[in-house]
Amino acid sequence: CCCCCCCGGGGGGGATFYTNALSELQVFWNFRDPESDIFDFMWALGTRPGGTQLQDFTPTGRQTAAVATGLTLEHGMAVFLSVVARNGAGLVQALPSRPLFVDHTAPVFAHVRDGTAGTPGASDLASLDLDFTSEETLSVAWVVGDAESAIAWCAVGFGTEPGSLNTLPLQLARDAGSALVPAHFSTSSVTLTHGATYFAYVECANRAGLRSHTLSDGIVYLSNTLVGASAEPPFVAARTMLEQRRGEFRENVSSQTSNRELRLVWGGFSTISGTTLNYEVLVHELAPAHVTRLCPSGRYYSPGVQQCLSCNVACAACTGPSAQECQACHLGFRFDGRSCHLTTCPPLMVQDLQDGTCWRPMGDRLSTVLDFADYPLRQGFSYQIVVRGYLVVGTSELRGSTVQAETTVLIDTTPPVAYELSLIQSFNGTDLAVDWSNVFEDDIPGTELEFYAALGEARYRGRWNLADWTAVSGSSLRFSGAHYELTNGTTYVVGVRAVNEAGLFTVVTADVET
Repeated sequence: CCCCCCCGGGGGGGATFYTNALSELQVFWNFRDPESDIFDFMWALGTRPGGTQLQDFTPTGRQTAAVATGLTLEHGMAVFLSVVARNGAGLVQALPSRPLFVDHTAPVFAHVRDGTAGTPGASDLASLDLDFTSEETLSVAWVVGDAESAIAWCAVGFGTEPGSLNTLPLQLARDAGSALVPAHFSTSSVTLTHGATYFAYVECANRAGLRSHTLSDGIVYLSNTLVGASAEPPFVAARTMLEQRRGEFRENVSSQTSNRELRLVWGGFSTISGTTLNYEVLVHELAPAHVTRLCPSGRYYSPGVQQCLSCNVACAACTGPSAQECQACHLGFRFDGRSCHLTTCPPLMVQDLQDGTCWRPMGDRLSTVLDFADYPLRQGFSYQIVVRGYLVVGTSELRGSTVQAETTVLIDTTPPVAYELSLIQSFNGTDLAVDWSNVFEDDIPGTELEFYAALGEARYRGRWNLADWTAVSGSSLRFSGAHYELTNGTTYVVGVRAVNEAGLFTVVTADVET
């Protein structure tokens, strides 16, 4: 019974052995003879079985291993070990080894691509390489080959610098691939940082023990939740023209008087080099509680005509919590359980396939004026405005990396109502007291009114020569006689202005004779 092997720093695969040696080989063998034992050995190296082209037969006594030095081993050469064993009875047995192939070249990489785990073929992989991802997974694919000894294994790691492994140390890949079949590696066992670039490090070894490695060009991770991270959080704000001073705009309003347009501005969304941030806008109509009425099943309450009407096609699915009322949605809107939104998207709007909502693309603009001339916004209704940003790389939209900001605007087209056209006022000889409790009310429940007061002499009516409009906390005010030099026998005019959240106001005045 016997076997022969020779090694030179490589390894074997099945019946084939490989080495990357240049001039030295270690050889060993094993013979057994149960009857008379082995007496001595001789060994030789050749380029064919039994040959001595590299080394003549050399005796080793009973040693079963040896080292050959000073050889000239050429790339692609096949080396055979031959051993002759003689037992104690003088019988001789000669045996050649399996071939040992010489491979002096390391594996060669054809492609390495970020973010392409699962790519079907090497030809497809050649043109695919992602530069950005919003997935919380690092993936890499590669094509590597070795024409002489094939690929034994590959390992993959990731780092935030080329060649670094500070994100993931080398991990053995489940498959090594070949020159025709890409190999893939993915990991989700890492914590990724928004905006960081991650480089794949791929190392492969052939069966001769030679290694080579390659690096990807990097992929940038863009977090779903952190695209808008900046010094200030993302925001969207409505702008409305002040009623008191035409031509001036008030920022970040919660109410407005116009029912035919929404003026919007937004910002605070951050991006990174190499990407463009695009935006789109969505408007929801929110039904106010004070217009909800109970109606028979299949009907809804219409604030416009103040009666129950049959549910039309646009409101066919609009049912209240008790299934006995139908939400009054604007024509072309439907109720989704919380708010009304468009049933079909009009021109210049894009429908979200997941929830059916209609978004208006804004490109990279940071403001817009939405025209509602065809669908006037309704008195007393609130409108939720949502702006979402998403990253664009070239022509690719990274929809996984969206972030949004929202605000709500109440439509109030009517000024506060003055139920009492007279103010309660009194003069005690020095001070003038004015009270307007229960005089004003806004027609939209829950809205707050701001009050301003003014004082002037009747002879200068309308000039408010003593005290121009001044903000007042509460619903009463005392004008100090000492401060305003109030005198007996004079007629004064007191004015109170009530301003609603939309900026509309009503003024009530009263004459006071002292």
